[in-house]
Amino acid sequence: MLLHGSAVSRYADGATIPPIAQTTAFQYETAEEHESVFCGRRPGFAYTRVGNPTVSAFERRIAEMEGGSRAYACSSGMSAVAMALLNMLSSGDEIIAGAGLYGGMIDLFRDLRQFGIVPRFVQNMTVEEIEPLLNDRTRVLFGEVIGNASLAVTDIRKIAGFAHQIRHPARA
Repeated sequence: MLLHGSAVSRYADGATIPPIAQTTAFQYETAEEHESVFCGRRPGFAYTRVGNPTVSAFERRIAEMEGGSRAYACSSGMSAVAMALLNMLSSGDEIIAGAGLYGGMIDLFRDLRQFGIVPRFVQNMTVEEIEPLLNDRTRVLFGEVIGNASLAVTDIRKIAGFAHQIRHPARA
């Protein structure tokens, strides 16, 4: 079940595991068909960096294992974080982040300023340091479980409980 699940009932050409698609582009009968796939108006694959059968099979399997409706594979952790943040945030929104982050993450947060997204840094990801910075524009609390360089451990359960209490005060 863990390897195959039910996300894919049959693989092409009788394969017992998903075949690896080692191609960069996919052929269609007409340029219009290709454009329709590329623009997402019909299912299929147009270019491997956008998606391919191997990655698609992996995403379906991960979504099934995690009980989700969809999963998206990214080429790196930084691209996964950037994609998640850019899907949640708009100009004028704010992030509260721990200062003990991977340097590339701090650079990403600084780059988000160009889009009008404001990062606010706290020395430690604690309720006591986060609470004074919260406002109606705060959309994301972001910290590493174990801070870069300092090795400070973030109490995820406490921060999450606090965030849920703020978001849904009646449930607390």
